[in-house]
Amino acid sequence: MAHHGGVGTLQAGLLAGCPTLVCPVYGDQFWWGEVVHRAGVGPAPLPAHHLTCASLAKVCLRTPYRMLLMLKHVCEHVAVVGTCFANVHGA
Repeated sequence: MAHHGGVGTLQAGLLAGCPTLVCPVYGDQFWWGEVVHRAGVGPAPLPAHHLTCASLAKVCLRTPYRMLLMLKHVCEHVAVVGTCFANVHGA
């Protein structure tokens, strides 16, 4: 799942068990992108002003994340991390 990194969208995707690529535009979206990456449920953020078909493809084809997406336990891990966001103010 790729999105802007708003906390509501982030929470919904993680609770659904979706690995997440944050493409931040402004504000706390950059911070949430780093949180996602540090938690191991998505690659490093790709700022929206750098988003192109080529840059998106490069992120999607990085071996660790390509392999990560194929592993069944990833969905379980992402859903667990998503529950951590369930009580975030504003989500």
